[in-house]
Amino acid sequence: MKRPASTLGDMKRGNSQMIGVPATEAIIKHGLELINNFVNDYCYSIDIDEMLEQLLKYS
Repeated sequence: MKRPASTLGDMKRGNSQMIGVPATEAIIKHGLELINNFVNDYCYSIDIDEMLEQLLKYS
């Protein structure tokens, strides 16, 4: 997937052909929020106890 323009340092001059997303603090926080929301919403449907335990402890 091509890198979203909003993640480029300079949106006008940035290389839009790059792939992936940089690991900036804002991106990491957003990812952690997504994981947290997923675990909170679907913890009852996760059948693997070890996976659920790791997800709950992930930070």
